[in-house]
Amino acid sequence: MRRLPALLFLLLLPVLGFGSFAQAAGGNNIVLSTNPAEGETVSVPPTQIQMVFQNALGGQENVDRMGLSLACDGKLTGLGKPTLSADGVSVSVPLTQIPSTGRCTVSWSLPDGSTGTFSFTNATVTTTTTAGGTPGTTGADGTTATTVPGTDSGESVVQPTRLGGPIGLLRTLAFLSLSALVGGLILIVLAWPEGVEYALTERYFRIMAIASVVIMVLLVSLSAAQANEASFVSGLNPAEWFSIADTARGRALLVRLILTFLVAGVAWLPARVLDPATQFPSLVILFLMVASFGFDRTGGRLALIGAIVGIAHMLFVMVWTGGALLISRVVLNGPGERDLLDALRAWARIGSPLMAGIIGTGLFQVWRLDGTSIFNSSHGRLVIVKTLVVVLLVMVEFAVRQFITAKLSRARVLPSRAVARLQRPAAVQLALSVTILGMSSWLLTMRPPYVQPDQRTDPTEYAVTQRLTSEGEFDVTVSLNPGTIGPQEVLVELFKPARIQQFQVRFIPADPTINGLVINVPLRRPGAAKVSIDSGFGIPTAGQWRVEVSGTTTTGDLETLRANFQITDGSAAPTANIVADTTTTVASDGSITTVADTTTTTAG
Repeated sequence: MRRLPALLFLLLLPVLGFGSFAQAAGGNNIVLSTNPAEGETVSVPPTQIQMVFQNALGGQENVDRMGLSLACDGKLTGLGKPTLSADGVSVSVPLTQIPSTGRCTVSWSLPDGSTGTFSFTNATVTTTTTAGGTPGTTGADGTTATTVPGTDSGESVVQPTRLGGPIGLLRTLAFLSLSALVGGLILIVLAWPEGVEYALTERYFRIMAIASVVIMVLLVSLSAAQANEASFVSGLNPAEWFSIADTARGRALLVRLILTFLVAGVAWLPARVLDPATQFPSLVILFLMVASFGFDRTGGRLALIGAIVGIAHMLFVMVWTGGALLISRVVLNGPGERDLLDALRAWARIGSPLMAGIIGTGLFQVWRLDGTSIFNSSHGRLVIVKTLVVVLLVMVEFAVRQFITAKLSRARVLPSRAVARLQRPAAVQLALSVTILGMSSWLLTMRPPYVQPDQRTDPTEYAVTQRLTSEGEFDVTVSLNPGTIGPQEVLVELFKPARIQQFQVRFIPADPTINGLVINVPLRRPGAAKVSIDSGFGIPTAGQWRVEVSGTTTTGDLETLRANFQITDGSAAPTANIVADTTTTVASDGSITTVADTTTTTAG
């Protein structure tokens, strides 16, 4: 009898399951309209699927649980996250791939059990147009060729070389080794002139000099390889290093490489910073090295004042870091004479003012670059974490200063007991300093709210350059050269948004008998993509053309940007102007699709 309820429950399980399934399958929502429409034949591959339902879908959470698939000619096409419009019934789904040619079927299902399908035909024929060919040709069946430079078929996306991690690590090591040279030499001048007489000091500076040169050469090589989308081996060629000179940060890096050799020469014989004949030029070289770090971050509010404060900030940081390294690795290497004790006391005196200078100039830079957005930007949040580590460093520095002041005030030599007591907090200071330097290197890869993306200069003089913006959400520049009939070099620069999908630039002729052109831009974040002039991309006829720029983000489609430009036969200069209206649609007679063959992505 006790088993009867359990048996009854087991017998009812299939019934309960069937009942819940029948209820789930009972959804009655249907699709009223779609884009592409049911049965439509499209000659331009769609970048998204749109569906308008009869009944409200109940919020984005239900849309996130939708079942969606797109199969063209039996091949599945990748789909992005569906997005519900404000009306509560319209859904947009971005395509993450170009669909195959043939009959395409979209299948959908809703959490309430509603299901359905609709179909359209993708009539685009994908062929190969070789460099120097004539774009815009049409096949015998009236369909349009798809131009993809350098490939046999499909979409070709050239991804930027992923060297950000090694570059960030080398940037931290470079700052650490150069701080050891600059800060250590300044500490020698200010507080410990007897230090140059120690063989350990000379060996320390020589090791750091060699490390600085090797690290800087590797850093410049990796930066050049990243800028040129090339391998690390090709970046080792000094002729390639000048490719990074088109940004302020790149120019500062090249200047820093030259200064590294000069600073290493000074540090090889540290007594040069004390010799009256060489002291002044040596100190000038050290200051120039500090100044080169002050231009790592340009832009923001009060840019000129910010550069000056940035140099002062880096001076305080480098003197602090280099001094802490010299104290930890040389002065506290063991007990010694009174000059070691004097070095410790001098470091205790200047350490606190240095830390105050670091904090003060750092807070000014945070206000200048982040402002009130410090809590709602990734750069600002990392600054907050860095500030907490700085607070820990201040606490350790205060404890060290108190120990030196209280326990060593009457000592005449540096005892072994004091060395043992100070080695651990000195190591903690060094570890915290390295952590802060790592965060600073990480911050350089982010773009603060008040800093615009770095705009790389291009040596090409473009005949047509048009900036297209939309209320600060979508910001693109499209440039063409030579702007006459025939092959074109096209540069597409993305400034906003921070992330983008389905980024396309369409060129639509005013003449409806001429096929249009489409560039699938392989950018997913701010940067630049170029179609070279020998890629086969070209404009076949003179007259008025329209450029349309579209894209999708995780929150939905961006507003399409439009501008008109005039292509000439070479007898007159081409012109361009922005189009104010947003009602014109893409010509339905077909287009040629080109994938940009060179990309440059900026940080941020």
